[in-house]
Amino acid sequence: MSKKEEGKLTPIESVQLKLHLRICDFCSRFQKQAKFFTSHAMHTHEHLPATLSEEKKEVIRSLMKD
Repeated sequence: MSKKEEGKLTPIESVQLKLHLRICDFCSRFQKQAKFFTSHAMHTHEHLPATLSEEKKEVIRSLMKD
């Protein structure tokens, strides 16, 4: 399913996944949940500041030095 989200499925893999999802309730449920989170995560960035504060940038810089 991760490969599908990245658009990297071959035609054969796509058919195999569709067939598997028809018989596997667990994976079908997982796919629905993943789609839900992905669609909602896309809108989350609209509510976050576009840049990091200088303080947070400094924390990242210090962590990268270690």
